[in-house]
Amino acid sequence: MLPTTFNDALRQSIFDRLRAWPVAPIEAGTLKRAAVAVIVTDTGDGTASLILTRRSRGLNNHAGQYALPGGRVDTGESAEQAALREMDEEIGLSLQPEAILGQLDDYPTRSGYLITPLVVWASAHASMVANPDEVVLRLAQSRDYLWLNYFRATLLVHEQAPIDRRLI
Repeated sequence: MLPTTFNDALRQSIFDRLRAWPVAPIEAGTLKRAAVAVIVTDTGDGTASLILTRRSRGLNNHAGQYALPGGRVDTGESAEQAALREMDEEIGLSLQPEAILGQLDDYPTRSGYLITPLVVWASAHASMVANPDEVVLRLAQSRDYLWLNYFRATLLVHEQAPIDRRLI
């Protein structure tokens, strides 16, 4: 089990596991490309946590849904660039590409997107301010299973979903 204390040992453990993870990319086909940031940070008490947002009810697409920070990959943009851009737009978290620890498997959605999840490390002192035009809530979740199982479940709703690949 991964340590839950937000420290260098956790960062290294996540980095090592992601480097060993054989990413299974999926061809986009007719799906729209998107990227999300699985942000590992500190809740303020030294506990590792994830950032989960709730999309603003005024948005045209996916209004009111809980989501990881992220969005569509623009033309000429990489998934990494899109995830970092969307993080900054949604929660005011501006990080360099070096903050990306690795990638998980692409995930096709029922709404027509192919999501590339990128695991990102945000320091304990990272500044975040939710953009009310984008998101209305930022939650920190510290349970170990959340980030391990997210991409084999549907946004934490079907935690017993069949898993066709090993977890990292």
